[in-house]
Amino acid sequence: MNVSVVLRIILGYATSLLIGHIVVSRLLNRLWRLAPPKEEEGEVSYRPHPTILLWGGIVERLIYTSSIALAWPTGIVAWFVLKAAIKWKMSVPTTHDVSGCSIYMVGSGISLMFGVIGGLIVKWQLAI
Repeated sequence: MNVSVVLRIILGYATSLLIGHIVVSRLLNRLWRLAPPKEEEGEVSYRPHPTILLWGGIVERLIYTSSIALAWPTGIVAWFVLKAAIKWKMSVPTTHDVSGCSIYMVGSGISLMFGVIGGLIVKWQLAI
């Protein structure tokens, strides 16, 4: 492996994982502030603990970036199917949780965007 290949890999994954995390986490934190408050104190929110969000985002963008870099877009589809199946099993009883589902989709879309950009950088098909 020559140096330029290693630098492309580092730059692609750094774009996806680091920059992607910063953008997604800041945007989603702002969106959660706009979500309506819980109606009752005993209700459970769809917003996971920040550590779970951190690692979930890292794994998600890692899958997206690797799928593009390895020319295996089926990995992205498989991940989205798994996410959809998990979300589908959850009930959505309140306005707060409906907003949470929208925020979830925004986060997924932006994570996908950063993962694809990172994968294209690794493949060097995106001019910087």
